[in-house]
Amino acid sequence: MAVNRKFLFLVGLVIVILILTNLVLYFQNKERQVLRTKMHLIVGDSPGFDTNNDYVVFGRVPPEGASTRHMNLNNINRTNKVHITASGKLADWVGVSENNFILNPNEIRAIDITAFAPSDAEKGDYTGTLIIDFLEVEND
Repeated sequence: MAVNRKFLFLVGLVIVILILTNLVLYFQNKERQVLRTKMHLIVGDSPGFDTNNDYVVFGRVPPEGASTRHMNLNNINRTNKVHITASGKLADWVGVSENNFILNPNEIRAIDITAFAPSDAEKGDYTGTLIIDFLEVEND
């Protein structure tokens, strides 16, 4: 009798797992693309700049200083919701001019990414990652 209960419990558990898996897949069938790019900032006495286009380089700023880089986001064929975050040592210092917006097909959106060095920032190199998440949304 105890073996039958265990068997029925396992069958029920498998059925629940299959149902939950199908629900998760149903709600996550949208295409998602995540772009990650490195960021770099030097806190120092004098301002400076860097024209590197391989990643987001803010150059050199003094404590309480700021540096802004411009970025164009291009969309080719799907409507996407765009969400931008930062990670790493620069995560709390970085802000974007626009976030959580819809990017329509064939649209180009210019955004500003600004790094603010706090007044208590120690001199040195700081790095992080800019994360741009594109989630496909339904066209109305």
